[in-house]
Amino acid sequence: MIEHDSIGLLLGRFKLSSLQSQLEEVEAAAGSGSWTYRQFLRELLEREEAMRSGRRLKRLLKDSQLPEAKTAANLELKSFSQATRQAFAQLCEGGFCEAAQNVLALDCLGVGKRIFWWP
Repeated sequence: MIEHDSIGLLLGRFKLSSLQSQLEEVEAAAGSGSWTYRQFLRELLEREEAMRSGRRLKRLLKDSQLPEAKTAANLELKSFSQATRQAFAQLCEGGFCEAAQNVLALDCLGVGKRIFWWP
């Protein structure tokens, strides 16, 4: 128990909060599954990486200041011209990704091009 507490303290000092919170659960799974040390360590590190990636994505989305409610699913295409609706339909097909082509959104200043974003 003392060893487990010191490991938790070290994980906290190294700012490995996900490892610290997942340690007991992974330790129990490793004990019942007779994992090797490498399997145990890999599982802990994969969980830490997943948590960090999730936090990073949330931070980047917040920093981008993109409105949360704007998605391709709830976009009101009726308010756009026919040409824009056709171009949008083509973009949704994703052919530009396969062809490795750039996509430019050009319009007047301040009309909301920044909401046109693919996650």
